[in-house]
Amino acid sequence: MGFARHPTALGPTVAGWPAVLIAAAGMLACGRHPARRSSATTVVAGTVATLQSAPLPGVVVTLTGDPDDGRIPIATAKTSSTGTFRIDKVPTGAYQIHARAPGFVDGMARIEAAPPGRSVDLRLTPTVGMSGRVQDEHGAPVPLARVLVFAVADATPSPIHETRADEKGSFHLGGLAPGAHRLLIETPGLGTASAGPVHAPDENVIVVLPGVIRAIVGRVTRGGQPMRGARVLLGGEVLPETRSIDSDSEGRFAFAGLGPGTYVLRAESGGFITPVTRQTVAERAPSRAQPVELALVAGGFARGKVVGDDGRPVAAASVHIDLVPATGLWSPIVARADGQWTSAPLGPGTYQVRARHEGFVARRTALVSVPPVDAAQNTSLPFTTLELTRTGEITGRVVDERGAPLAGATIHDRLAETEELGVIWARLPLAAEAAALSGGSMLPSLLGKTTSRRATSDAGGRFVLGDVPPGRIQVEVLYPSSVPLRGRPVTLSPGARLDVGTLRAQGAVQLLGKVLDVDGQPVPGARITVVGPGTSFDGGKDLYAITGADGMFSLPLPVGEHRLTASALFRGDATATVRLTGVAVEAPLILRLARADDSGRLRGP
Repeated sequence: MGFARHPTALGPTVAGWPAVLIAAAGMLACGRHPARRSSATTVVAGTVATLQSAPLPGVVVTLTGDPDDGRIPIATAKTSSTGTFRIDKVPTGAYQIHARAPGFVDGMARIEAAPPGRSVDLRLTPTVGMSGRVQDEHGAPVPLARVLVFAVADATPSPIHETRADEKGSFHLGGLAPGAHRLLIETPGLGTASAGPVHAPDENVIVVLPGVIRAIVGRVTRGGQPMRGARVLLGGEVLPETRSIDSDSEGRFAFAGLGPGTYVLRAESGGFITPVTRQTVAERAPSRAQPVELALVAGGFARGKVVGDDGRPVAAASVHIDLVPATGLWSPIVARADGQWTSAPLGPGTYQVRARHEGFVARRTALVSVPPVDAAQNTSLPFTTLELTRTGEITGRVVDERGAPLAGATIHDRLAETEELGVIWARLPLAAEAAALSGGSMLPSLLGKTTSRRATSDAGGRFVLGDVPPGRIQVEVLYPSSVPLRGRPVTLSPGARLDVGTLRAQGAVQLLGKVLDVDGQPVPGARITVVGPGTSFDGGKDLYAITGADGMFSLPLPVGEHRLTASALFRGDATATVRLTGVAVEAPLILRLARADDSGRLRGP
């Protein structure tokens, strides 16, 4: 059973959340204070079975802290042929136990581990599917729409499932939990909307979006004659990816399923190419689209070679070429065994050319200018050499204050010019994903994304950072019970292996806090800076935190007295002084910000 009602667009409260630019991966805190664990150990055992009590062998069972901060599990086991598992030497305390098996919804239970042991029985539910179609209010299919689905009945945070509609607007999603779900739809040009609930399984979901999807139509010619089989490419900021289509026997083409926005398109056939044309689809488009004529002329061909920092050719490097400003209408080229490459036909204009290859980083990009060319004669452009520099490797070891190895620490490399180190309570989500998240959640699509490389220390505290660009960098260490550590700047040579030695992390007390306005409402995106012993890094820059959507923040701080300052746009600052003694702080610290009136002056409650 499907639905065919206009979904409600997401409101400005969600879409208006600020984007967070600095996040220390692995330092996300949770809304619940972690339970203390003693040195005593116990056993966690149990079974994993279907709803009909049939045992499930080979299921991966993981034990994490409660709350689960997304780090490496405390322990992992697999069920036996009878569906049983056992985890020994578990410190007493609060945990989450997870079971994951293909074809089943992930199972999770919260437990309190204490002697003489704890038995857990998990029953897994088979997953189901959902299929449907996305269309506009006139029934026209909406191609390439992004579809996100999440359960709404389950009280625990559920995963977000994502897919894209095909060219006919059809989509399918598997791996869903049975029951009620909501759909979040992002469409090129039509924006973001939500719909539901829909009960899975359902094979006939019809999503009707407000607005009218439009098309760009045209014809490809050469010398005034229609060209059959020419490849036409379409790009634009509102498109998630470049689209392409071949012209028919009369040179005609049509890109359907477009929303308002500016698009770029070009056509090519053999050594011939059309100039890049920009087309604007207005909010109030005419009832009949005006055709675009793309005239093929002879193109210019860029050529060159990719070499490493030793001057040797780099085979199979990918060469990326695009106009300035970029259009996304050219696919990468693969360099041959001798490192040489030749571009697809290029029309008049200035192009940026760069090379990429695993284990290398581009030393610089090149610019290639293509002059106007004769309509019938291809032009060969000057030879361009692209240089790549070998990346290196950084190794080391992380220990605590007593010299004991820290396993599971997250290690990053950063540019030495990076001046600040930030901790974020929760990533502030964008548009469609926002409605699907509970406080403290983090999108799967964002997990692991970072501007630097990262590694995790092993049982001996050792780590290896690979594929690091040469230059002056610093190593950062993040661990839940330690103050974030930033090492001294080091210089990495091309292709070198650099050992930074032993990095000693300082123990920390996790300080939880909340930033409110004068009306008691949470302030998301507020910045909390802290000054105190052990919180300053090279250059005198201080540790800081960013509040999540619920106004909460968390800072791992050493023992001692610290001064905190909270600030937010259009609000006054709030300050507080705390003295940490090594005992966990149970109640969150509250900071209240005064608001500013229309003149910019601050006023209190």
